[in-house]
Amino acid sequence: MSVGRLLEEGHYTRHKLNEEVSKKFLQTYLEMLDFSHLFFTQEDVDSVTAKYGNAVAGDILMGTLKPGYEIYALYTKRVDERVAKIKELLKQPIDFKSNATVELSRQKSPWPKNEGEADQLWRGRIANELLQEHLSEHPIEPAPQLVSRRYERLAKNVHEQDKDEQMKLYLDALAQAYDPHSEYLSKADMKNFSINMGLSLVGIGAMLRSEDGYAKIESLVPGGPAQTDGRLKVGDRISAVAQGQAEYVDVREMRLDKVVEMIRGKKG
Repeated sequence: MSVGRLLEEGHYTRHKLNEEVSKKFLQTYLEMLDFSHLFFTQEDVDSVTAKYGNAVAGDILMGTLKPGYEIYALYTKRVDERVAKIKELLKQPIDFKSNATVELSRQKSPWPKNEGEADQLWRGRIANELLQEHLSEHPIEPAPQLVSRRYERLAKNVHEQDKDEQMKLYLDALAQAYDPHSEYLSKADMKNFSINMGLSLVGIGAMLRSEDGYAKIESLVPGGPAQTDGRLKVGDRISAVAQGQAEYVDVREMRLDKVVEMIRGKKG
């Protein structure tokens, strides 16, 4: 039985995978891929919606995931194009004396209308990142190299998503189109569940979520290591991770599951 049929027959809402759900499903998937509205343009969104908007749910019922893979391929292309532009931008002098403002959190902002508007948005964003690195008390490396490497890692992470991970993301979007608290349990999720049940590895005792390229602390586990230590607070963003006396590793723009793996350590 397909995931679509399971949702229709097993989800408590009993919604049919109709045109309304199809549009919500597609919008959710685009938001999950480009949560800060930085890589797609409105032109991209309109094109994808025109091509797939009314059909993705029907494809799911037929067991077809092709639209999800094709949209992910477009996202990968846009990330590669943007990273190439960022590298060129980092070679140019940046004016830090302007009165320009930068919108750091863009989840509720519209996608840039076109590539030109996106270029302008990114110029401000990169200038802000460079300024933040220049002001850092403990710089890891020169600001342009650090920012460049950060986006190289982002592109690498996007390319490293295999078909199973792309499928997981796509089907998560479908589940969340039904209910924001529903998700698709993949093989990797089952592995993490087994680790948690076996208690063979421990973390910092915090619930994390990805936001604007950071792993953000959503909540602290009562009595867990982070709450007991007292230094980490809800809302803090993790920018680097180290185990023991090892050097810190910059984890900005790193996939959340990779950050979690780096944080975990042997019990005791």
